[in-house]
Amino acid sequence: AKGTNQVGVAAGWNTFANYGTDPTGPSSAYGVVTSYSLLKPNDSVNKMPISFSAGVGGGSFRQGNASTGVFGGVGVQVHPQIGVGLGWSGVGLNLGASLVPVPTIPLTITLQGVDLTDNSTGGTIFAFSIGYGFNFLPK
Repeated sequence: AKGTNQVGVAAGWNTFANYGTDPTGPSSAYGVVTSYSLLKPNDSVNKMPISFSAGVGGGSFRQGNASTGVFGGVGVQVHPQIGVGLGWSGVGLNLGASLVPVPTIPLTITLQGVDLTDNSTGGTIFAFSIGYGFNFLPK
């Protein structure tokens, strides 16, 4: 299959602005490159999309007194309704899985272990989320 590989580049700025007096952490810029491919481009059931990201940034992407840190991740759709991901935030290791219980309903359930290496000030936590997708554009 043609056109199964894509690359994206992005830059951002965390804590660009702050409202109120509560400290939110240091302001920092970052950049990231992401590659997207299909492991099984000719499979009609699951083309197994996979993505790799690598980036560099300051602030929450770094450890200790370092000025910058490196972050990255990989995610793969292992089944048409299940995706898994592994990432390094620059501080800790994250691991998660998402499930779409019913293929015709845009509902996603995600379970994630955050900072499994227990390097951040918040320590290791586990997150659970439910998302529902909407398309506000006309068909």
